[in-house]
Amino acid sequence: MDFKVADEKEKRGEAESRHGGGVFKWVWIVGVMLVLYVLSVGPAEQLAGHGLIPEHVLSAVYAPLGWLSNNVPIVARFFRWYGDVWGVTL
Repeated sequence: MDFKVADEKEKRGEAESRHGGGVFKWVWIVGVMLVLYVLSVGPAEQLAGHGLIPEHVLSAVYAPLGWLSNNVPIVARFFRWYGDVWGVTL
């Protein structure tokens, strides 16, 4: 009889672990995606320099980062540094 109670608790625990972490999990996923978006500007600019991505596509995709860079000095410094890392002008 004790095994049945333990088994039910274990099943509930498994269900909670499969569905748990809702808000934290999504905040983490969105955070990682934002970091990848910001860091992708260097490789994308290099690909555009080789003619593999049209400039108008690059401008549209990275317009929010361009606005930030134009309006927030520390962001502009970061992108100057990051452009030097990739050998491109951002």
